Amino acid sequence: MEGVAFTLRMAFDALKENEIEIKELRAGGGGTKSPLWMRIFSSVLNMPIKITECDEPALLGSAQLGFYALKIFKSLQEAREKLVKVKGIYHPEEKMLEYYERRYEFFKYLLKSLKNAFKKHSQL
Repeated sequence: MEGVAFTLRMAFDALKENEIEIKELRAGGGGTKSPLWMRIFSSVLNMPIKITECDEPALLGSAQLGFYALKIFKSLQEAREKLVKVKGIYHPEEKMLEYYERRYEFFKYLLKSLKNAFKKHSQL
C-alpha cells in the first residue's frame, strides 16, 4: 500500500516540479473502500483526498466529456459540479507526515539502487 502511494507521490512531485499546481485530489473506485489506504495516500501526499460516490470514476469522466460535447453542460466544471458527488474526505494525519516523508526518501533511494542492480543482472 505504501509503495503504491510513494509511486503516486513521485508523479505528484513531478507535476509540482513542472509548475503544475494541484489544488484538489479526488479518488473513486475500489481502492477508496479501504480507509487505511486512503489515510496513507493523504498523509504521503500531504493533501486532503475527497472520496467520490462513484464506483467507476473513469466512466463518469467519460460521461462528463460526452455531456459537454453534446452541449448538455456549458463547461466541464459544470459537468463535474452536477455529476460528481463527494461522500467523504480523508485528511493527512499530522503524526504520520514525518514518518512517511522519511520512508518516501528511502523508497527513492531504493529505486536508484535497484536501477544499478537490474543493470548488473541484465549482464549476467
